[in-house]
Amino acid sequence: MTLKVGGKEPFGIKIMNNFYIKTDLHADMVEYRYNPKVTHEAYNWKNWIPKVTDIQVVTDLPKEVKMAVRREIYEDILASEQRGETK
Repeated sequence: MTLKVGGKEPFGIKIMNNFYIKTDLHADMVEYRYNPKVTHEAYNWKNWIPKVTDIQVVTDLPKEVKMAVRREIYEDILASEQRGETK
């Protein structure tokens, strides 16, 4: 199912499972998602490990901040996966 605004898809893309994170690097919530090329792996493969390049920051930010936020998201994902293995 595709979200449509005024009969059009917003920003010309299909809205699929976007996530939000609160970070000290930006005052507002930052929206991100997985690269469309890896969404199948991300949602269906239990042993899939993302790369930093698999994460797309949707929120409009300066390039340096966007890269730092993407790295923070990546490190959070890896940390949560490691915590899950110890349970």
